[in-house]
Amino acid sequence: MTFLQFLEEMATSSQALTISAGEVDRLVRRFGDIVRKMGQWNSSDGSLEIPISVVVEAARQVGSGTLSQAVEELKHPEDFVAMLHSSSAAVLIEKVALISQKQFRDLLTQLQQGGDPAEVERLKREVDQAIFGMATERICLTG
Repeated sequence: MTFLQFLEEMATSSQALTISAGEVDRLVRRFGDIVRKMGQWNSSDGSLEIPISVVVEAARQVGSGTLSQAVEELKHPEDFVAMLHSSSAAVLIEKVALISQKQFRDLLTQLQQGGDPAEVERLKREVDQAIFGMATERICLTG
């Protein structure tokens, strides 16, 4: 597989990251409720599912410098006690949340504009999955 093929696969992947409830809680304490808007928050167990394609797009938009700094901030939170909303990690989290919300709005727009009955049914299933549970391959992250 070439590098470009790898990136294309990541961008169109239906895989999702699952962030454990403990990690979600830790991130919410640091960055606020916007963390739960990064993907589909499972209120019954507290986990969060984020499509990999959303994370890839957010990383692309924030750029390598901000992404590298965000990774360090998330790895060593004790070193960044005073950062909160001005941090690179906060920028990345906000970007993931915005992209996730935009993708859902775009899906609803496509559904409203759909004319082909088969396409409308497919879009309805996607909306149902987005609201009630994602039918994707999951990668679990524990914190």
